[in-house]
This record gives sequence, C-alpha cells and structure tokens, in this order.
Amino acid sequence: MELYAGIAQFPDWLPDETVYSWASRFHTLAGHRLPSQTSQVVFGGARRGAQHDLPTGLAAFAERTRGRLGSAQEIALTRTVLGYYLAARTESESSLALAALSGSTAQGLKFRLGMLTSRFRANHPLKACPSCMAEDKQAYGVSYWHLTHQYPGTWICLRHCAPLLAASIKSNGVARFGWILPEAAGLQAPLTGEVQASSLARFANLVQGWTLLPAGSLSVQSIAAICRRQLSRSGTMGRTTSRMLLAEAYANSLAPLRAVPELAALPATTRAAQMELDRWLFAPRGNTHPLRLLALIGWLFAD
Repeated sequence: MELYAGIAQFPDWLPDETVYSWASRFHTLAGHRLPSQTSQVVFGGARRGAQHDLPTGLAAFAERTRGRLGSAQEIALTRTVLGYYLAARTESESSLALAALSGSTAQGLKFRLGMLTSRFRANHPLKACPSCMAEDKQAYGVSYWHLTHQYPGTWICLRHCAPLLAASIKSNGVARFGWILPEAAGLQAPLTGEVQASSLARFANLVQGWTLLPAGSLSVQSIAAICRRQLSRSGTMGRTTSRMLLAEAYANSLAPLRAVPELAALPATTRAAQMELDRWLFAPRGNTHPLRLLALIGWLFAD
C-alpha cells in the first residue's frame, strides 16, 4: 500500500463510471500482472471489489483513496447498481445492503434483494455502447463502463438510441475476478430477431427515473395504490372490466420487452399476467424485483 499512499497516484472518476470500471483502469495504470494485486491494494483483499455489479470492500476503497472519491455509502449508491434495488426497500434492508458492500463479503445479499427468487437473471452482464466507447476513447483515451448502461432493464443507450452490447467475459465465468475494460470484454449483441427499439428506449427511460429515487422512498403497497388509482382514473378498471381482460392487456403490452432474454420472465400469458396483477396490484405483500414493479408502472403510465 505504501507505493500508492499518495492521493495523486489514484485516478479521478470519469463521468457515469462504475467502481469496477475505475478499478479496471487503475489495474492497467498500475501495471499489475495479477488481478489480486489490484484487489489487495484498492479493496484490502485478494478477491474483493472484483464483483462488477455489487463489489465488496468499499470501506477500504474509500479509506485508501483518502475519501477523495467519496464515502463507502456514496460509492455504493452512485457507482454500483445497488441503488436500483433500494428504492422500494426498508431502511433496515438498505442498511444491511450498504454494510455488505462496505465490508468483506456480500454473501446472501442477492437473495435478500430478491434477485435469486425473481426468475430474472441474478447476474448482471456488463454492457456497453459502441458509440460511447468511441467518444470516451477520444475524450479520455480509454473506453470504460457506464453505470447507466448496467441497470437491469436497460438495453438501449439513451444518449445514442442504440442497442447495448453485452460482455461475454465474466458472465460466462471467464476472468471472474479479473479487471476488464470494454474493448477486451468480448462484446456481443444479445438481442436477436426483431426488437422494438422504441419500447426498449421507453423502458430504459423508466429505469433511469427509478434509479434517481432515494432508498426507501417507495413501497410495493404505495406503488400498488397509485397504480389502482391510475386504472380507475383512466376508466380501465370499470365495473364491466374483468381482471381477465386487464391481464390480457397487460400481457400484450409486455410482448416487446420479452424479446430481451433478461426480461423473458415477464408474464407471457393471460393466466400468468393475472397472477402477477393479483399479487402486486390488488394484494401486494412482501417485496419483489424492481423489474416487476417497473413493468406495471410502464403499462399504466405514459411517462
């Protein structure tokens, strides 16, 4: 650590950069041969911080960068995908999640956040926009990972209105603890066939708005109440409108999104949609993956 004791040895954040991207840049700048060297220097452990979505060791990261890059909590909420999962979580759940990323292990965190039981993917593929990569290379001399591209449900770069590419490295277990920047990540186009870019862009906008919400600012009960009021206000939930018809309309509205593998778990049949509406609209309990709540909101609200 003595070699990097001076603050000047550490690079600054690039705009919209993830902590994993920052560490990948530092790994290259430091000339480290092994990924564990960077993990040890920056995060205080041979394998800490290498999780590209929910990295651990952020307290050590904040300490070793002398607070110049933010506190552990600030980094967790603004440089990882964690904030995406906390908007509809309780204060105690948020505190536990923040403590997990600050410490040495996040064991059980994905289960507590509902990822492992949601039927959506628990791993978050690294994603990048080729146009952003080219612009970043010209402006900063390096392409890097943008946080706004990494959130579940975001498959369109809103800046360039272009589909995102997904990294094959790390998602397939290769370089699991490695530090990889976009140009070396084996980027591929995961979206095949006809994809409605407008539907994906609208959903990406919805995700972006969701990520701006403070932790604990919503609950599934409040979301359900707002959605029910919107149904009544629009006349969709009239006396003669059966829940079966509502479910059919809901399933049909999700068809463009289900073309994305990550979103394939959204209801595809009237029966599945009815079960979803009964659970999260008419009788909400517990908690769920934000993608289910965002799908409901996107169905009922124009913006």
